[in-house]
Amino acid sequence: METSTFPLTSFRVLYPQFNGVGDDEIFIIAQSALNYFSACKGVCTNELWMLVVAHMLTLQKNDC
Repeated sequence: METSTFPLTSFRVLYPQFNGVGDDEIFIIAQSALNYFSACKGVCTNELWMLVVAHMLTLQKNDC
């Protein structure tokens, strides 16, 4: 998995609360999120990846 394959369009539909966050910031968090789980094959991977990114963005937002 590479950051360039992050499903940004799906992420924005599923997590509209992050529509104000820029694409670059989401891709940086998406890259970091890859460190927290082993890549598997199938749809579950993208769902898990998006969930981890949303969680990390929420944590980042709450720290401010």
